[in-house]
Amino acid sequence: MGRKNIRISRYSHVTKITLDRNNIAVGVWYTRHG
Repeated sequence: MGRKNIRISRYSHVTKITLDRNNIAVGVWYTRHG
């Protein structure tokens, strides 16, 4: 993908996306195998 700051995680479900004050995603909370 050409991005150093991205990680692909299979069998995961996003539970929360953390945004900065400009509404840009800066973090992701997720569960895996659950």
